[in-house]
Amino acid sequence: MITRQDVDNLCVLARIGISDAERDELTSDLEKILEYVEQVKSVTMPAEGDMNISKHISQDENILTKNVTRDDTDAYPFKKYTDVIMNALPDKSDGYARVQRVLGVGE
Repeated sequence: MITRQDVDNLCVLARIGISDAERDELTSDLEKILEYVEQVKSVTMPAEGDMNISKHISQDENILTKNVTRDDTDAYPFKKYTDVIMNALPDKSDGYARVQRVLGVGE
């Protein structure tokens, strides 16, 4: 069972503040999630030999894409947009966008 204290501890770890109403709602939601997890844990799977694997096999072709590097603009068509965006950024470092901190430490 999830208690209000458990939710308070989670909020401290997540560095968020919530109201009493939000705490009650989150307590209820987490309790429902844990109840569902218990239901899922109770499902009994058939033994490996009992499964009819052939019904899960299809004749579809491989739908996965080939591995490509970011420098290959033919294989990675969105790279041109990445370059446009990166060139428009006011502050970047080593290929990464530098942005303002949104969340403060200890809040």
